[in-house]
Amino acid sequence: MPLSALAGIMAGFLLAYLIAEMALYLRPHPLHWLVAAIGGGIGYAGGLAWDFWYSG
Repeated sequence: MPLSALAGIMAGFLLAYLIAEMALYLRPHPLHWLVAAIGGGIGYAGGLAWDFWYSG
């Protein structure tokens, strides 16, 4: 796994988690974990795309 993909997973997960926590603050539920997992997947795809695009 390229380092950019790993960084994308971490950044996407954290960013999506924080946004979901802020948006859904008044209603406690586990939906923010699902949103964070989707954000991690998008971050992974973005990291792979970054690696593919800039690795030549």
